[in-house]
Amino acid sequence: DICKRVGENGVSGEKIYRRTGLKLSPYYPAGKMAWFLENIPGARELAENGELALGTMDSWLVYKLTGGKEFKTDYSNASRTQLMDIKNLVWDKEMCELFQIPMNTLPQICDSDLTFGYTDLEGYLDKEIPICGILGDSHGALYGHNCRQAGGIKTTYGTGSSVMMNTGETPFFSEHGLSTSLAWRIKGKASYVLEGNINYTGAVISWLTGYSGEDIVKAVNESVNYKEFFENAPELNPNRKLIKGLICGIRVEDIEDPLMQEIRYLDKLVDELAKGKSMEKIRRNG
Repeated sequence: DICKRVGENGVSGEKIYRRTGLKLSPYYPAGKMAWFLENIPGARELAENGELALGTMDSWLVYKLTGGKEFKTDYSNASRTQLMDIKNLVWDKEMCELFQIPMNTLPQICDSDLTFGYTDLEGYLDKEIPICGILGDSHGALYGHNCRQAGGIKTTYGTGSSVMMNTGETPFFSEHGLSTSLAWRIKGKASYVLEGNINYTGAVISWLTGYSGEDIVKAVNESVNYKEFFENAPELNPNRKLIKGLICGIRVEDIEDPLMQEIRYLDKLVDELAKGKSMEKIRRNG
């Protein structure tokens, strides 16, 4: 509902994409932060009084590891919030206003190779050590695979599956529904990526192993709709909620095959990423 309201507030989804690199979706933190402020009693007042911080997982870890001294994130993580101006590399005032998120609640955005603070792991260490860098998970895999130049590409098979390509110093906006974000900013130099995601693949298989064929038949007989635990990239569609065609006598094996097809859908994502960009090698992890 929040994203629908934002989309109806005179700002086109295309403008949001061109500004943040991300299609308007409740998948990203902006919508979740807005929901939190609207639905948790007292949250809005705390935020407006500067007594509430809203950030990403890494900014929370930095805050905890430094004993509350630092509240920082890096560009790779900030670019995935749908609140950062992808070109000017700052929190976007208009996006924050659209989602009604006070800018003073957000963490400081820093280069990925910055010293983010110091920690003794809450007294476990005899002296403090520096926290010398932060990267998003897929971005870290891209860096670890040495895809550090334009055209470097890797695929990941995990909780979700993704294809990520380094596009160099200039953001590349896809005509095929892919996301644009920061790979990292190191020593003041930003590198961008183009990414296609299937948000849930391995997680769906783990979920499915908890159900027997009898469970699914029982659900069908009771007219319970199973939510779909993935969205087909490159176009995220949060309104798709059903696994269709369930009938009595369905087996878990009958659902496993299309789930595996979702993972193989990465081949199509690679084709989309290849349009307009050359690539020599594809590195894989999972």
